[in-house]
Amino acid sequence: MYNGLRGWKKRIVDKSLSGLAGTIVLGPSLKYMFEDLVPDEKIFVCENGVEDEIFATEEEIKQKIERYKIDDTIRIVYLSNLLESKGILDLFEAVTIVGGQGKKIHLDVAGAIELAIEDRVKAYLEELGDTVTYHGVVEGKKKKELLLNNYIFCLPSKHPYGEGQPISILEAMANGCAIVTTDHGGIGDIVNEEYGVFVEKRRPRSIANCFEELDCETKMIKGWFEASQKYRKDQFVSRIERVLLERSIES
Repeated sequence: MYNGLRGWKKRIVDKSLSGLAGTIVLGPSLKYMFEDLVPDEKIFVCENGVEDEIFATEEEIKQKIERYKIDDTIRIVYLSNLLESKGILDLFEAVTIVGGQGKKIHLDVAGAIELAIEDRVKAYLEELGDTVTYHGVVEGKKKKELLLNNYIFCLPSKHPYGEGQPISILEAMANGCAIVTTDHGGIGDIVNEEYGVFVEKRRPRSIANCFEELDCETKMIKGWFEASQKYRKDQFVSRIERVLLERSIES
């Protein structure tokens, strides 16, 4: 956006940026957005945080692991707006592939549907039948319920403007989901192979293979532990407070 500015608009933005005490980004890979605009020492990283009411308890995670051990169904959840650029159609196709091979699989989907692909989404929902459940837009207890009931969270994003730090991934970790996603934008700042798997963009077969081969138990535990250690709301607030305090002292 900045590169497209000209004349007085650019001068206003430049003056505003020159007066900043600092700027905050959600992950190290996002610092590039302010390169050549703000001095590096004024760019601070503050990872996001998950609301306390969304976080699963240790007991809830133990119960989830026990269910996983005896469940013969691959259970996946997608929580985001249903945009083609977020990979929802690739995910539907991956579920179609797995189901076509005789494997038991179920997908829970929640979020607003992009108007441009509404017909294609409805066609997949009809074709997949009981294999997929669409929940509309969900919040609070319903969101936590979906995350606790599923073992894999999938966001195969290929968004042209990149990804910041999807709160949905952190919420999934906070509820013991193994993460299947793409190494896109700031996602790599919060996902690693201990609790996640990176799949190829625009490749439903890559997603399907991951679903079939993924052993979730260890990743579910490690993801929840990582979120507990780094991504709680109070930890996010502390990170913000620390940056603000440092800038106040230096000023």
